[in-house]
Amino acid sequence: MRVIEIDNDLVRNQLIINQAIEQTVLIPDRKDAFKFMYESGGRPRNVKVTICHNANRRGAGIRLTIGRGGDASSPVTPWERPPRMKTDIESQIRIQRDTLQQLKRDLNDAENNFRQLQADLEKCKQALERHRRQERDLRLQSQRADERAERLRDELEVDTPKDGTLDALQALLREAEEENEQHSHSYQDAVVAKDRLGQLGKQLKDE
Repeated sequence: MRVIEIDNDLVRNQLIINQAIEQTVLIPDRKDAFKFMYESGGRPRNVKVTICHNANRRGAGIRLTIGRGGDASSPVTPWERPPRMKTDIESQIRIQRDTLQQLKRDLNDAENNFRQLQADLEKCKQALERHRRQERDLRLQSQRADERAERLRDELEVDTPKDGTLDALQALLREAEEENEQHSHSYQDAVVAKDRLGQLGKQLKDE
């Protein structure tokens, strides 16, 4: 109530009745406001509401209250229409200029962030394409290993132990099966990596 200059008792009484201005505290810094309301060893005397600035949004605020349901906070949206009370025009112009400069900085930050996200997305696309090629190569290698193992099984069935090739063919078969298993694991790893990159790429693309 000490902030506003009021020369009409009716106006003052209406603001007290409807807005409780005599029990409302204005504190610029949010941390200081929280300490005053909630960390001062009990509810401040004759205080219902504390309003502070929102550091993340110029012109906006935060309303802190203590009620029967406990502590609560709610946003105070910026007033973007003409002033409802008599104010200093020069100070209003200065505030709007500061707001405009802040918005320009916010826009520049957003554009830089957007460009960075685009670059990250392009890198993910390239990595995804590499993994797709690797997946195709590993699939082909796996198919060739399967064919080789099948040929060795066929040779093992027609050969007899007499000619001394059984042990050699069994060794080759084990080698081919191990190679096939390695290619299979590599293929599965590539599939998992591709799916992960696909999800990351989609997330970055959405952003």
